Amino acid sequence: MHVSIGDYHLNYHNPYGPPCLVPSPALERALDFRQNLDKTEDGSPSEPGACAVHIHGYYINELWNVIDTLQNKLNNFDLFVTTNSLEKKEAISDHLETHTLGRSARKWEVIQTPDRGRNIGPLLIDTFDRLTGYDCALHLHSKRSEHWGSDSNTWTESLHENLAGSAELINEIRSAFMADPQLGLLIPQTSEAIRPWVEWGRNFSIAKIILQGIRHDLNLHIDAPLIFPTGMMFWFRPSALVQLSEACRKLQPLPLEPLPLDGSPLHAIERLVAHSCEASGYRWQLICTDKPNNGSQHLDLQPSVLTPLTETYIQASSILGVKFRKLQLETKNMSQDYEERIRKANEALSRSQEELRLTHKKKNFTEGELLMAQQEIACLRDENNILRNRISARVASKIMAAIATIFGRRRYRNTAQKVESETNE
Repeated sequence: MHVSIGDYHLNYHNPYGPPCLVPSPALERALDFRQNLDKTEDGSPSEPGACAVHIHGYYINELWNVIDTLQNKLNNFDLFVTTNSLEKKEAISDHLETHTLGRSARKWEVIQTPDRGRNIGPLLIDTFDRLTGYDCALHLHSKRSEHWGSDSNTWTESLHENLAGSAELINEIRSAFMADPQLGLLIPQTSEAIRPWVEWGRNFSIAKIILQGIRHDLNLHIDAPLIFPTGMMFWFRPSALVQLSEACRKLQPLPLEPLPLDGSPLHAIERLVAHSCEASGYRWQLICTDKPNNGSQHLDLQPSVLTPLTETYIQASSILGVKFRKLQLETKNMSQDYEERIRKANEALSRSQEELRLTHKKKNFTEGELLMAQQEIACLRDENNILRNRISARVASKIMAAIATIFGRRRYRNTAQKVESETNE
């Protein structure tokens, strides 16, 4: 969620942090390093010097993917791989012994580091001194962000594509560092899936303290643009991040896992990479997914993460305020509409309950009538049986009396009289 204002977006997605100014996609394209890439007379980039590649491999399967991504794309480079256990170190060493990337490196080294600081500690503390002699270095790590779901793979693929998508791109990047001594950092363009989350979140106050450790005369401005390598992968000139490395060392011991999703020193350091670059006297640029063409916008003045854009921030905040007031009114109207709907639904429910009550009453009455009818039928059946028995007895008595008359026998007469007497009783 954002508000557009000129070349910037005001992100307000995170409810736990202040709104944040970030470059629009159009401004990002104008900040692509290839806008200023010097060419030789034949039109090709200048020849790059030696570079370093640092990969932190915590997740082994993802590390193999990173190594495969880099094969056949690099030359004249040294490789440093860090990991957090001896078992992983041995497995990585065995893998590099036979892998194309290991064989093509001038040298490679696998370093076991403490299980602290994720990829930031291994880069800025454990390996940084090995990188200071290079004009440029590439930092990658075996990223896994399960809380992003399916967007995590898309994000990682986008980072790898922007940083090392082809041998041509890598040569252009290395040539840019060789041609421009002031170029200190190249940041991959933010993936569209992650763009709404480019903000300070819970990290602004922590970052402010860390920045003071980088240079005591610097102040962090909430209304300055925020540009940082989301995912913490980038190309850099080691001398541009010396102060960030020193600040990171002052934070030791770095926090143990599990870390919160936001609001830790590591999240703050991630957001201060471009600040450290500028504070060291260098400039940063972007590596966009789409290579700029000749008609792309060219900037006369590059934005600074250390310089506040107060007027732009105020204008964007005003637009955001209007948007929220409009949303508040719409919410109020919707609430009233829902309340009316709920009232009508409650009335309909009351009517249905009354109808159900009457139905139950009728059902109970009908069941009573049915029971009475069944009782009457039973009584009639009993009376019918009694009457049938009486009729049968009288018929038998008359038959026997007739027999007695016909045959003149006393015992038949006595029997008939007895039967008739019992029948009358």
